[in-house]
Amino acid sequence: MSDAIAIEQAALISALEFHIDSGVRDFCADGAEDMYQWGNQAPLSINNPAPRPLPQIEIPAADASFDDEDSAAPLGKSELIAAAHKALENVDSIAALKTVISKFDGLSIQKTASNIVFAEGNPDAPLMIINEIPQNDEDISGQPFAGSARQILDYALQGIGLESQASDNKGSVYMSSLLNWRLPGNRSPQASEIAVSRIFLEKHIALAQPKIVLLLGNTACKTMLECKTNINKLRGNWQTLKFANDPDTADDYLIMPSFHPSALAGSAKNKKLFWQDILAIKSKLNTLK
Repeated sequence: MSDAIAIEQAALISALEFHIDSGVRDFCADGAEDMYQWGNQAPLSINNPAPRPLPQIEIPAADASFDDEDSAAPLGKSELIAAAHKALENVDSIAALKTVISKFDGLSIQKTASNIVFAEGNPDAPLMIINEIPQNDEDISGQPFAGSARQILDYALQGIGLESQASDNKGSVYMSSLLNWRLPGNRSPQASEIAVSRIFLEKHIALAQPKIVLLLGNTACKTMLECKTNINKLRGNWQTLKFANDPDTADDYLIMPSFHPSALAGSAKNKKLFWQDILAIKSKLNTLK
């Protein structure tokens, strides 16, 4: 392989990786038979070198602290929080909440996402399950859980007689997500994005009024429980929570933190502990009937 072809291939791969991470789905124009027709540009060569590869983004561990930088947001953190509260002033239904989130322009992440990830299932169900951050499958489908994570969750729910889907929209569970938009490049969330998303999710839970909330994953658990405790210590222990951000919320919500389904692959121990948490939810639901 010549040096010119190697340089060209590296540049194309770099560009594809960048666009995929940014949420781009369609790469070829209709009818293009030759890749050079896309931009009517001459092929790269030694005399016309490829651009420097884009830097790789290091993704922190799941229990890493959130980035406090707000430079990516058009407003500062305090202004964004105020704007989120303002937007919720007259929201009295789940449908109205979805409209507000869809139109809220304070978070730049909605501009790079394919779909809003809002909710699925029966809003009157006794169990509400919260994902943390939409990944590629959720971004494409618009569902709070999709792909292999959804399969694992469905298997667990079916094991205790619950349905995540029903043709009449009267399933046994209701699902939502902490963040409603996929983060570009799967980067870690900024503090402002977490704060605004928590406000919206608190309102969502208050409107749905579930008997039990199942929080899945480190980010969702730490955010909603306002703690730094790792999921390994949080999971399996019932928590109660009253939302300070919503003055209209009078109820204490029963919370079960647990592993995210994506953390179960290849770990027999995590699968066993996750199943124990699911069984604890079944037992609690029986006592709350």
